[in-house]
Amino acid sequence: MKKVVSLSDISKELGISKMSVSLALRGKNGVSGQLRDKVLAYAKKIGYKRDAEICKTMASIKLRGAGQFCGTIALLLAVENESVLVNHPTFSEFHKGIFRGAEKIGYNIDTFCLYEKGTTAKSLIKIFKSRGIRGGVLAGMYDSAYLSPKFSELWKEFKFIAVGLRTYNPHLDYTSADQYLVARNAVKELLNLGYTRPALVLDENIHEVVEGRFAGGFLEAQLRIESANRIPPFFHSNDVVKSEKNFAKWYLKHKPDSILCLYNTPKKWLEKLGVKIPKNVALVQLERRAKNPEWSGMNQHNDVVGELAVRRLSDFLNAPFASNTPITASFVSPDWHNAKTAKRKLNRKTNKL
Repeated sequence: MKKVVSLSDISKELGISKMSVSLALRGKNGVSGQLRDKVLAYAKKIGYKRDAEICKTMASIKLRGAGQFCGTIALLLAVENESVLVNHPTFSEFHKGIFRGAEKIGYNIDTFCLYEKGTTAKSLIKIFKSRGIRGGVLAGMYDSAYLSPKFSELWKEFKFIAVGLRTYNPHLDYTSADQYLVARNAVKELLNLGYTRPALVLDENIHEVVEGRFAGGFLEAQLRIESANRIPPFFHSNDVVKSEKNFAKWYLKHKPDSILCLYNTPKKWLEKLGVKIPKNVALVQLERRAKNPEWSGMNQHNDVVGELAVRRLSDFLNAPFASNTPITASFVSPDWHNAKTAKRKLNRKTNKL
């Protein structure tokens, strides 16, 4: 009977640790390129093959203690390339938390782009099984909560937790910032600073993909405001020129003294109208970002959202039996950070929400 070649065999022959052999075979950081080539060449020479069943079994063992290896999970991005992790402020925070969470538990992460050329459900399933991957975290969705039906077989065989949005086709358990509380609490803070006519400006597509939760929190908070000071939300489209004109009409008609927004676009529009911030109108960012320290706004803790997704995934993967519970959502609460774009109004009675 032919002897099965193991990591230990390669380790002993080359005089390196089994961990170094494992990292080299999986193409991971932690070993030099020269050593990786040496390991791969020797593994090919002696006919080494990874045993998918052993990998799966090892991945299912939940080890105790920091830094111990529990297996490999997938980070699946619903995009064509990984640039979104660097260029998009929200996803870079998700990414930071996902890797932090994996490190705490002991998971290695392999990253894949769902819409990269040549990627199919069949190719991903084959890779996952060969690497002992039983599930992962799905991120990268920002303009749609729907995924291509061509990947339907993938969701049937592996457990995934979505980050940031509730998904449809498939319906996945997900983690997210609590957009309802983000908007509601932002209005509360503005009222406490003495503002009386808060308004919401939001991209209509964002409004749809978060299922109206920003608007829901804002409108609920308005119930505590005198009816004469309740301003309808302004939803703008991808047509920048048309949206700017409509925004100007909306602003001049309703004259809000404070505006909640997700992006910096309303600030540019206001400046073109000669509006001074915060002298004439306060601005609050619904997702405050480190690169804009002058903005008052809500910290959504999207890094925690990413870390929570890994913890939820670990719970599912290590459950003693399969769960048929309904789809679950886990929300992270925001907190307020005051800065230069919203100041306390003097000689003005504060409102309590």
